[in-house]
Amino acid sequence: MNASRSYSLALFDYPLHWIVSSYNLVLYTGDLDYLRQYYPVLVKTLDSFYTSVTNQDTSLVFKGLSGTGSYGDYAFLPRNGSITYYNAMYVLALNQAAELADALSKSSDASRWRSRASTVAASLLKNNWDPKVGAFFDGGPCPGYSSDALCPTHSQDGNSIAILSGVTASNASDSSVSESILSYLADATSQPHGNAFFDNDLLLTPSQQTNPYSRFSTRVYAFISFFELSARFASTSAGTVASGFDQLRRTYGWMASRDPGGTFWEGAGPDGQPYETAYTSMAHGWSSGVTPLLTRYVLGVAPAGPGFGRWTLKPVKAGSGGVAWAKGVVPTPKGPITVGWEDGDGGYRMSVKAPEGTTGEVSVPVDDKRAKVSLDGKVVYDGGSGDSGAVYKHEYVVFEVSGGEHTITVG
Repeated sequence: MNASRSYSLALFDYPLHWIVSSYNLVLYTGDLDYLRQYYPVLVKTLDSFYTSVTNQDTSLVFKGLSGTGSYGDYAFLPRNGSITYYNAMYVLALNQAAELADALSKSSDASRWRSRASTVAASLLKNNWDPKVGAFFDGGPCPGYSSDALCPTHSQDGNSIAILSGVTASNASDSSVSESILSYLADATSQPHGNAFFDNDLLLTPSQQTNPYSRFSTRVYAFISFFELSARFASTSAGTVASGFDQLRRTYGWMASRDPGGTFWEGAGPDGQPYETAYTSMAHGWSSGVTPLLTRYVLGVAPAGPGFGRWTLKPVKAGSGGVAWAKGVVPTPKGPITVGWEDGDGGYRMSVKAPEGTTGEVSVPVDDKRAKVSLDGKVVYDGGSGDSGAVYKHEYVVFEVSGGEHTITVG
């Protein structure tokens, strides 16, 4: 082998990101041939590698078992043990792999992975939750300390993905746990250029803590901020959604308004400067999450089945973060989905045009349960009455539509 091509650093988290990326690829493209080709690799990843690094006493994956202590992650962080981020990603990958298994009628795989995800989620809440701040510990010891106690540091990655993966849903007070996490991150990590990916620098050595470009408590990664922003936009709290717009503007607006302008950096450090000075990538692929954020949450369109055969439309509530309208077109393998919504003088109005042969679940934001919602001029919801199948859920009226053109109004 050519020595210049023998780079072989193993990354503990990237196989999980590959599963999540494969899930998104199948949902957005409908490419089941890809899934069939790589499904054996997916099974081996979940049922061989990650089971080999699982602590049998806690059911949590443990970086350091089976010779993985020297493995890296996306930021080469000096952490080992039952890290919240790795386990939250594991739960996310298990649940999404179960959906992929369903797409191939692999029911036993789907059942096994969902069961394991539930076990890991419950254990993560039991072992890594910090009740003093209302968020998850990072999950390992502080470097250089022999104590078995968890390092009193809290990461953006693990806490955000714990919400998105459903870890917090294993607690009876799902909403309060999620809101507690997001409130803590807003208070402890806010920077003019976004939210930092740690609340302090305790994972660093004392000498590293004196170097401003090494400090984790001022470093912002748009890659990891994507997960926190997704959790904020998915919240049922209007205040939390508004905080998502604030964070979005601080993160992406900061980069867009500075040299070179219009590109998104790998990371920003002290005073919002490129975190690796001249060596920082200033047009980085992993920092492009603003596009799916706006499409998925602000416009509101997402696939709910392979290739958009089934889709969802659930925009943020009008007025959240100062946003009163959105328009866009989402390409799909079956044809474009065109959506527009606005909350103007004439009230709330939404239009959607979707490919024939598809079905969608539309969630219309309303002020309260007594709202009146009409579809194509016919009332489908009037304060809970009617036989259309429309239901009220968390300040949205939800109902099914088929492909074609539709107009929805409130009031």
